[in-house]
Amino acid sequence: MSKSYWMVVTTPENFEITRSMGFTLLGLKVYHRKKVQRIENNDRILYYISKARYFGATATAKSKYFEEQEPIWQKEGGDS
Repeated sequence: MSKSYWMVVTTPENFEITRSMGFTLLGLKVYHRKKVQRIENNDRILYYISKARYFGATATAKSKYFEEQEPIWQKEGGDS
């Protein structure tokens, strides 16, 4: 299967949390679950920082989807 490219929109605070973990985890809201499950190894991920309005980084996916219930990132807006 060919490589896919994904753009993740995040807040500056959550981007810093992700960066501090070495981009080893990608945190998204529950309603993105079906999209996230399609990310494959070696797909590329582009991080867009919403409030600052710039692209912060790119990363390469190195594992398949899994779900963690422990909160790591800050909640954005009214959704979790």
